[in-house]
Amino acid sequence: MTTEKRNHRRTPLRDIVGSYGQADVRVVNASSGGLCLEGSTPLPVGRSCLVRLKVDGRALHISGTVSWCRLIGTEKTNRSTVRPVYLGGMEYDRGSRESRPLADKLRY
Repeated sequence: MTTEKRNHRRTPLRDIVGSYGQADVRVVNASSGGLCLEGSTPLPVGRSCLVRLKVDGRALHISGTVSWCRLIGTEKTNRSTVRPVYLGGMEYDRGSRESRPLADKLRY
């Protein structure tokens, strides 16, 4: 039996993509505590990171610390090669204005 460790409710998000360094990422969900990201490059656990996102034409720069990352599978690319798929969690930096919860920024 798995014990739930989450402190914040997750908001599933679709069609929000961005980058971490040179790697492309997709936002899986967001909460008032952080983001869940999917990409083909592993996120470095324990390190600070800056994720750049485009949302409705707005650029958002979200800073935080990677709390976990795991390989969840592979997928075929349009070039018939196979690439890894990683899922990772990032906790927002508390002192940064830019790191306000993404879910709040997306409310219409």
